[in-house]
Amino acid sequence: MEKKSPILGSFCLVLLFAGISSAVFSADYKNRVVKEIENSAHFYLKRSSPQWEKQGRIIGEVAYPPKAYTIDIFIAGTKLLDKPLKTISPNPNLTVYDTGWLAAGTYDIVVKSAGYVDHHITAVKITPYSDCVINLVFGQIEYKRQ
Repeated sequence: MEKKSPILGSFCLVLLFAGISSAVFSADYKNRVVKEIENSAHFYLKRSSPQWEKQGRIIGEVAYPPKAYTIDIFIAGTKLLDKPLKTISPNPNLTVYDTGWLAAGTYDIVVKSAGYVDHHITAVKITPYSDCVINLVFGQIEYKRQ
């Protein structure tokens, strides 16, 4: 019997610690609201004007835009901690946005707004004689305890 009591005592301590840590360290995922940004699958619109010979744009519609948001554009493969190549702040009163001219190439995009989870769109290709269309939706998901 003497050999079982240290094992039993250790087991009880482990159970006690597991119970306390699960109550203290676990996040309550049942009662929260998460604001997220989603994007559509991107597609391209052909352009024939000479302005699009070596460049293109990223354009799109915005559903439920917040009061302020930004779109950071990075050259693909750069660290997101680096300074963005371009940052735009679209007018929140409009339901469309436009990044302006971008040289042909591959870019990573980060859409940010206060209170929302940053949204990353990677490997967006800008090709000559086309506009890349990416529609954005600002929304929220509510998780409720049942």
